[in-house]
Amino acid sequence: MPFVQLKLFGARATDADVAALQKGLTGLMASPMRKKPELTVVSVEASRARVSRAGAELAGSEWTAQLKAFVTAGTNTQDEKAAFQAAAHALLVEQFGEPSAPLYVIVQEVAGTDWGYGGLPQAARAKTALPA
Repeated sequence: MPFVQLKLFGARATDADVAALQKGLTGLMASPMRKKPELTVVSVEASRARVSRAGAELAGSEWTAQLKAFVTAGTNTQDEKAAFQAAAHALLVEQFGEPSAPLYVIVQEVAGTDWGYGGLPQAARAKTALPA
């Protein structure tokens, strides 16, 4: 159900860094976002893409990131999403130090009719999960 996509730009992420981020982000999806860890998928991409801030390319040890967490619309409160954003930002800063450019943490809500898992849209899965 939840899918977390982290794109690191300029950060020199080791295998240990990636494993720590995957574990940490899975934990953050469990709390404060109330998502089941066994259904949470985390993708980490470390890119040497050319990224700029204010028109100047990041260089050397400078880094930034974009983190997107996709969840079913209406399953989290604003407070839960804000707590996740703050904790995810802190996790990245703890791992790599202060970013050189804005570090974006996005919680993107997807309508239950548009978000599929196990061959069914979330809306249909929710209907079948309800007690009779």
